[in-house]
Amino acid sequence: MKELGEDSPHLESKYSRKTWIVIGTVTVVLAILCIAVMIILVETRPAPSPPQILDVYVSPEHPTSSDEIIVTAHVVSESSSYVSVRIRYCSYFDGSGSGGRGMLSVGNDLYAARLTEHGRIFRDGTEVWFVVTASIGYGETVISESFTFQVGDVLRNGSSGLNILQVAHNPEEPTSEDSVFVTASVYSNAEISHVTLGYMQIRSLGGGGGGGSMRYQSGDNYSGDIRGHGPGGLMEVGFVEGTVILYRVAAKDETGNTAVSNVYTFTIS
Repeated sequence: MKELGEDSPHLESKYSRKTWIVIGTVTVVLAILCIAVMIILVETRPAPSPPQILDVYVSPEHPTSSDEIIVTAHVVSESSSYVSVRIRYCSYFDGSGSGGRGMLSVGNDLYAARLTEHGRIFRDGTEVWFVVTASIGYGETVISESFTFQVGDVLRNGSSGLNILQVAHNPEEPTSEDSVFVTASVYSNAEISHVTLGYMQIRSLGGGGGGGSMRYQSGDNYSGDIRGHGPGGLMEVGFVEGTVILYRVAAKDETGNTAVSNVYTFTIS
């Protein structure tokens, strides 16, 4: 029988197969290691610092119903990622409503938005309460302090002594399955024309707002409710866990005197 030499084609074929098997195995192992390293780097990479809202301006400072109202925010971020800046507002007294929209970048870390009431200029006698929010992707949403401006003349601290006290919400720490009720005591030496509840819902890449007349109960007591809106918007009722709620009560009496409560807040757990 003839023995196979070192230069036998059978041996070359055998060695060739072994070589390719080794190369393939090493390639697969290296690929797995690369993927594992990438996953570790992504998971351990620190989240970008949240943006900062430095200043907010309203122009003109004392608008009337004939003015175009522009809100500008100075927002800075250490990240090169896209920063989402939005404005949310509630209006009451001679014009009531709520809304929100994105603010457009106008350069130099400034963002601007035109404010209207359902697409129309705000009426004289309206007060507008608003906040600005800023976020990067699904990261932390930063909320500015509350700002207000009055359109035209709004009477405040009149002789009727209109005042709003004892504002509270129940339950105090609501979950996504709860309904939230707000109560307030409203006092005046004149007949009270209306009491309004306004609120904003703020969450990552979403939110909403609402409000309306509060129901008279007895004595000086009024009540209203805050309705949650799911990711589907108005058609989906219910709170989303982690949503921040801001709300306040506003009132007006027959003398034209007005009053607003402090701004209250809670987070859906």
